[in-house]
Amino acid sequence: INKKEYKYSYEETIQTICKVISSGSSEIKTELTIIFDEIIEQKLKNHSDNYYELLEMILTSWDGLLICKNLPEKVLELAGLFWTKTPRKVKNDGIFPHYEREEVEDAFNLSSKYENKYFPASALQTPIYFLLKNHFSITIDFILDFINKSIEYYAKSGWEYKEEIQMVDVFIDENTTIQQYHSKSLWNIYRGNSSPVMPNLIQSIHMALEKYLFEIADAPDLTSELFELILLNILGKSKSSSITAVIASIVLGKANKTFRMATILFKTKEFIQADFHRHIQEHSIKSLYGIGYGLNWQTKIYQDERLKTCENKHRNSSLESLFLNYQMFRTSEISEEESEKRQKILWDILDNYYKQLPDEENQSEEDRIWRMALARMDRRKMDIETEKVDNGIQITFNPKLSPELQKYSQEAQNNSQNTIKYTSLYLWSVNKIENNQDYKK
Repeated sequence: INKKEYKYSYEETIQTICKVISSGSSEIKTELTIIFDEIIEQKLKNHSDNYYELLEMILTSWDGLLICKNLPEKVLELAGLFWTKTPRKVKNDGIFPHYEREEVEDAFNLSSKYENKYFPASALQTPIYFLLKNHFSITIDFILDFINKSIEYYAKSGWEYKEEIQMVDVFIDENTTIQQYHSKSLWNIYRGNSSPVMPNLIQSIHMALEKYLFEIADAPDLTSELFELILLNILGKSKSSSITAVIASIVLGKANKTFRMATILFKTKEFIQADFHRHIQEHSIKSLYGIGYGLNWQTKIYQDERLKTCENKHRNSSLESLFLNYQMFRTSEISEEESEKRQKILWDILDNYYKQLPDEENQSEEDRIWRMALARMDRRKMDIETEKVDNGIQITFNPKLSPELQKYSQEAQNNSQNTIKYTSLYLWSVNKIENNQDYKK
């Protein structure tokens, strides 16, 4: 037998053995626990270590899902070990035996061994989605602890391409305020289009969390109050706005069930601003998932999962537009009295923002942009026009702006038009590359 055939035969045999172990894992929990404890205690995570192929299968393949079901705590401990960067042993003189290139995973204190394994990022990558479905409590605790540590490390790292990260206040209730690391890139992690690009592992974990929370939102035995308590618990334990962005997505998609959560998010203006930019970038997400992921049949299931998320109606909404919608519309489940109470809460939030603004002559460009956002969110300062069209009634909202702000708005629109004047050419080229017949139009 030649060397190539022997290698294939050996790897195939090992894979078969690992699948058999997974299939019978419910009968050998004690034995597997002893093995996993040894691996965790001694940090046996190198290719040459015993049981490496078994651990690789558990963390990167659906063949290991039965072990996840039968030993969830141990699998999460193993994930924490294998996904986190372990300091390398060095020679006595402190010199590495070979040069090691710095990668983005280093900025998050993550191992880069599995980075290619989790490409393309998807909710179906990693065992996290499966663990959430079967063992929610311990899995959500793992996610929050793992993401908190990774993002905190990233915020304090000297990563060359890291954008500026700020600490923002999140007002849980009248007596509780927490702080979170925040940036536009962190906010966009769950959509996979952050700049700088975030690790596939981190993206996949956030995507899995969003997917699962949407699935349980409409569970018949889960009341709106209980669902909001789950979201509030997640928000209160998170140190990263990347998790808050996932909650914001749930709030946008389930607005009728999550008014309380929405008001918490509304009280942090940085979240409103970041979600506005996320909304603007949504038009390019489909192309990212379509072209950026390539045409590999092995990754098609992940690509399709991501493309399907683009069909969700709430992708075209944002926290800013939701703020106005709560003031303008109500469902039959919301009484007129309750609607008025909600308006009062929202207007108090707006009035508090107005108080924080400096005098008009002392306002910066950032202040003017925020004033325009406030005008777009405030029903009290809105001219509303209705027009009957073929498909129903078209409602147009025209914010009332001061002369100075109107001038600034017009200049901004002119600059925006110059920026997007080649958009039609861009869309034509994307459709042409994708062989979409729309390009002929």
